[in-house]
Amino acid sequence: MVDSFHSPCINLILKGKICSFRNSWIKIYGDNKKECIIFSTDSLAYIKSQGNYACFYIYNNKKLEEQVLRNTLGNITNDLKQYPNFIRCHKSYIVNIQKIKIINSTKLMLEDGTWLNLSRTYKPILKEILHKE
Repeated sequence: MVDSFHSPCINLILKGKICSFRNSWIKIYGDNKKECIIFSTDSLAYIKSQGNYACFYIYNNKKLEEQVLRNTLGNITNDLKQYPNFIRCHKSYIVNIQKIKIINSTKLMLEDGTWLNLSRTYKPILKEILHKE
């Protein structure tokens, strides 16, 4: 389950371009609906799956911090469908496309130098989205 908090900024996709989600906040709940993680769309770098847990890598004062939530990546992917900046790039990762710096055949590098796996399944989808920008 996801809750959105929006500033006066409107989230739109215009002429195939992804508009920025500046000042939008997202709340992702855990499986038990008691725990949650709240983050701005600009601060989330990526999410990594570790079994039934998801590790959210979020920038806080320019430092990348990890927050863990009991939830599957599949559930989180569904929760983030309305946010086109977040895309699945591997069975174990969701990435904020605004943070991608380099894409090669099997990996992608984020602005901070972090390398994430990129699967053959998700690579064409990611390239298509990035070419629209």
